[in-house]
Amino acid sequence: MLSLNSPFLCLHSRFVGIGYHLQILSNGTIGGVHEPNEHSFLKLFAMRRGGVVGIRGIKSGLYLCMSREGVAHGAGQFSSDCLFKESLEENFYTTFSSLSHPGIYLALSHKGEAKRGTSVGRHQTCTHFLPRRAPNLNWWLKHSMAEIHAFKMTLDKVQQGIKARWRISSLTEISSKGKRTNSPGVVFTQLDVCELDWIGFMKTC
Repeated sequence: MLSLNSPFLCLHSRFVGIGYHLQILSNGTIGGVHEPNEHSFLKLFAMRRGGVVGIRGIKSGLYLCMSREGVAHGAGQFSSDCLFKESLEENFYTTFSSLSHPGIYLALSHKGEAKRGTSVGRHQTCTHFLPRRAPNLNWWLKHSMAEIHAFKMTLDKVQQGIKARWRISSLTEISSKGKRTNSPGVVFTQLDVCELDWIGFMKTC
């Protein structure tokens, strides 16, 4: 369990034991995905002492909430339904139970769908989570999807006229400061190239 005693926000995604990263979609749907994506980057923040936390999706901007019926969903406004008790279990996995509705746990099914929290317990695998650092999250947070799309369009323009598969070697004029393409004004540093590979726009360095 991550320490929440500091005033700083914890940015991470969470990996559930059955093989999914928890994600909060923009339409409020809660689910799981095998590979981390923009919707699985979560912000966990302390609300009270004793492990009471809130969880918010970075991309969707929605707070994770749990209804009295045990239905997990994303909401634009924070409420008492968005308060969770974070508990470290004996096996070092973490569980999240609703503070407003005791005995209701956050869980994902084997299909990656949110399970009704009233039908599961703290000792079931589907309720166990492990914290994982989101890859390149610091870089991701500095760039909106619009900026990344615009950058990809620039890459597409650079690719015009290149018949072979685009590789790093096709970028010319290598200097100590970075890599410059044949198109004037477009400069890629080695860091840019490596980081973009995670998003899937480029091959490995």
